[in-house]
Amino acid sequence: MKQLLIAIDGTSGVGKGTMARLIAQKYNCQRLDSGAIYRASALYLQGLGYNLEQVVNDQEKIEEVSGKLETLPLSFIEDQEQVLQVILDGENVTAKIRLETTAAKASLIAKIPEVRQALLTRQRKFAQEYSRLVVEGRDMGTVVFPQADIKFFLDASPEAKAQRRYKELLEKGENPDYQEILTLLQERDFQDKNRKVAPLVAADDAIVIDTTAYNIEENFALMDKIIQERLVKD
Repeated sequence: MKQLLIAIDGTSGVGKGTMARLIAQKYNCQRLDSGAIYRASALYLQGLGYNLEQVVNDQEKIEEVSGKLETLPLSFIEDQEQVLQVILDGENVTAKIRLETTAAKASLIAKIPEVRQALLTRQRKFAQEYSRLVVEGRDMGTVVFPQADIKFFLDASPEAKAQRRYKELLEKGENPDYQEILTLLQERDFQDKNRKVAPLVAADDAIVIDTTAYNIEENFALMDKIIQERLVKD
């Protein structure tokens, strides 16, 4: 089977995970969720007793936590519905890492160069195990896998992303606050775009898609068409 590496980057809440899942299913690819790695890392460090707001300003602590992340006990498995489950130190933390508060903590540590280097090595090692891979995150096509065969960058208006997340939480029986979701998304995007190391930006050769006006089916159809055209051309 021909090797294939597809990178999907983009802002928070834009549907990268859903697109990665659909593409992986169609093209028989393994999946790597970079965002889940950073969120799980934040949970792991908090579980060890670290105050992440203090860590980012303490070089000694930064070196300490970076060393611990080199052996982060993390794995991914797919359930019967092919939904990616995140296992941290034996515990399924899939629900926990989707909390907006966890995402905010992950964005904090993602600014630390030493943390990014530790997790960069883990991600590249993961990729060596599979010939066909879909990776999603914020710097997959620019830093982690610049050699990717096909690169996408997804974005949408903050209001559209917040509305999608709000609806998703309602359907789960929760009582979300739309304004709080919108504020957290905007803050996270600002942090990711303005960090000094590996800021969130589209790769020069990425295909940029504004998904504001697209539903899931329309967005996947567009990306699938692009992939098929690229595979035929190559």
